[in-house]
Amino acid sequence: MHEGSISVIAIDQPLSRVMAQVAAASGIAVDVSPEADKPVSLSISNRTLESALEQIAREHALNMITGWKKSASGASAIETVMFLPASGPDQGPASVQESGVHWERKARQQFNKDKAQSKREEKRLEREARRSGRL
Repeated sequence: MHEGSISVIAIDQPLSRVMAQVAAASGIAVDVSPEADKPVSLSISNRTLESALEQIAREHALNMITGWKKSASGASAIETVMFLPASGPDQGPASVQESGVHWERKARQQFNKDKAQSKREEKRLEREARRSGRL
C-alpha cells in the first residue's frame, strides 16, 4: 500500500495467503471461506483498497461481504472483508455483527439485477404468448 492505493501481484497463490498480505498492508481483517480458498493469479496496481477487493471478487467469481466502520470524523472505511464462493445457497455468516460495523453484501446487488431480469423475461414471454393466441 502507498498513500491510499494498493498493488498486488500473485501467481498461483492461495487466496487466503494473498489476502493475508493485503490485510497486513491495509490493517483490515480478512476471512476467506475454505470453499473459496483456491489458487489465484492476479495483478492489481495503484487501485483503492475497495476497488482492488471488488476486482479480486469479480475476476474469481466470489461473493464479497464488506464491513464498514465510521471514524470519529464521520468518514467510512472498510474494517473487515469476507470472501465466499459465488455458487450455491447463501453460505455467509450474515448474522455475524461486530460492534460499530455495518455489513454490506455486494452480491445482493447482482441478485436483485438477476431477479429483475428474470421477471422482465417472464413478462416478455407472457406478452408474446398472448399475442400469438396461446394464452
